[in-house]
Amino acid sequence: MSLFTDSMSLGFTAAEDVGGEYVDYDYSGTVECIYVVPGRVVGIQTNTGGRMQTAQRTLDFMIRRDRLVIDDIPREPQRGNIITRADGSSWKVTGPSSSEPVWRYSDSSLSYYRVQTVEHTSALEGLE
Repeated sequence: MSLFTDSMSLGFTAAEDVGGEYVDYDYSGTVECIYVVPGRVVGIQTNTGGRMQTAQRTLDFMIRRDRLVIDDIPREPQRGNIITRADGSSWKVTGPSSSEPVWRYSDSSLSYYRVQTVEHTSALEGLE
């Protein structure tokens, strides 16, 4: 490994140590408990009649590639998977648009997924 790759790996490990958490990852009906690093919740806002209203909230998760194992098989995140945090909030894996990917690698050694999600509630189902 290169010095850069080693440094990136150490940085991700530190992020896991400081901000990581266990979540339930629902992969097409099979739920596994995995360790992730959540990003910051961002509200997507719309302006209606001069008032700002939050239409939906987004959250990216960093997931170590070797931790996303469902039924003993390594998997890639898929559109429609559900991530449920310990606080009960649920997040649906989805890209910015239907034609864009729902995840990207976050490092040059292809060890971490950056998974894009939107808050999953019945009120938002029609917006996705």
